[in-house]
Amino acid sequence: MAAEWEPVIGSIIAWPLIIPQPLVIELAKGNMPLYVMVSDEINRYAAEDTFKGWGLSMDNVHFVVTRLGLAWGWPRDWGPFAVYSASGAYRLADPRFIAYPLAGPDCNDMRPDLYPKERYIGDDLASSALAESLGFDIVPIAAALTGGNFLVDGLGTAFSTCVIRMKNRSLGLSDEQLSALIKEKLGIDRHVVLPNYEKTGIQHIDCAVKPLDEETLLVMRVPEDHHEYSIIEEIVQKLQSLTNAYGRPYKIIRIDTGRYKDEMVAAYTNSLIFNKKVFMPFYGIPEDKQAQKTWQEAMPGYEVIGFENDITVPVMGYRGWQSFDGLHCRVRAIWDPGMLRMAHRRMDSTIKPAKSWPVEVTIQDFSKAGLIPEELQLHVRSHSDQKWQTIILSSTANPSLFQASIPGVKSGETVEYYLSAADRSGRRETLPRTAPADFYSFTVR
Repeated sequence: MAAEWEPVIGSIIAWPLIIPQPLVIELAKGNMPLYVMVSDEINRYAAEDTFKGWGLSMDNVHFVVTRLGLAWGWPRDWGPFAVYSASGAYRLADPRFIAYPLAGPDCNDMRPDLYPKERYIGDDLASSALAESLGFDIVPIAAALTGGNFLVDGLGTAFSTCVIRMKNRSLGLSDEQLSALIKEKLGIDRHVVLPNYEKTGIQHIDCAVKPLDEETLLVMRVPEDHHEYSIIEEIVQKLQSLTNAYGRPYKIIRIDTGRYKDEMVAAYTNSLIFNKKVFMPFYGIPEDKQAQKTWQEAMPGYEVIGFENDITVPVMGYRGWQSFDGLHCRVRAIWDPGMLRMAHRRMDSTIKPAKSWPVEVTIQDFSKAGLIPEELQLHVRSHSDQKWQTIILSSTANPSLFQASIPGVKSGETVEYYLSAADRSGRRETLPRTAPADFYSFTVR
């Protein structure tokens, strides 16, 4: 499965809009395709007139006319996942979408759904209509994997709260069957299931935790006198006890939130990483700017943009972003079918002196256009230097694995480095993704 931060080629939203105008305009910048789900031609014409009035290029706007359900405005939840086969084939995975289960903190305390399941039938069918419009094959999955409660790292790990198991048990899937199914269909080897944290709610993990890369998690921190404080800290303790895909403890960054209405707290983790930008919800409270600063420090080189929202949601009647429903819930990314994918176990923060240190990186050309050998590079410098030294990566017996060596330096020095690649489709990528504005580093001890 594509990770939260990997390259995207567009986005999915729905009409009537429950996101603000500036966000729509930002999503369509740079000729990025914008797919708009509408229920009929009347709504299509209304949306088209509105977008033209905003100055959007209609060449970039694509309408998908299909039956919509009560969750029409939350494509993050009912929308498809991007899945790549070992050979690089791209498909959209379509889990079941059957209402929003409500649950308490107890992982056996599932409440009746807020609305009848029949009101969500259109949402469950919408991914098929979208896949047909996009021209991609779709893979049905006989499990309820609501997008806001199923976050992945691109290396076989997924994060959810335990309401996901409760819902699938009600569909007749045991916990073991659920694990086997997501491994078979999605390549998920490890499903990290965390405690529910709301008194009563839909318990979506993306309103509390956000993977920023394979080794870094952004986790909310509520005020100490808030009723969620102890359970969120319990979640942090569990995450601290885990190791990431590379066998190291996760780096956990805390993002402070505040109340925006009564006991409702701002869901700053519910933000969208959109190539080299981050779109985050603003709630009109003092904590907004500090949360934006936290995002900027956590994601060097990314442009972090905040959006306030005063739109009232039809039917449900609440206004703007919610603690259980932030910006990312209302936008679904479309990952790049021809992604130039890079993955790398960064060097440990401190390393013993040596003549050189080997570096390995996985590079996969899903476009199948072919990698450009001389553009597969390691860039290295000492912390005191301004100029990068470029070293060409060498191939290995594994066609997706490349390697090079960082020249040794004396003890006490800090080495900085990043990796880059290009293919014959015109795609170029780096690790970190905003290099050289961001880079990896280690100190020789």
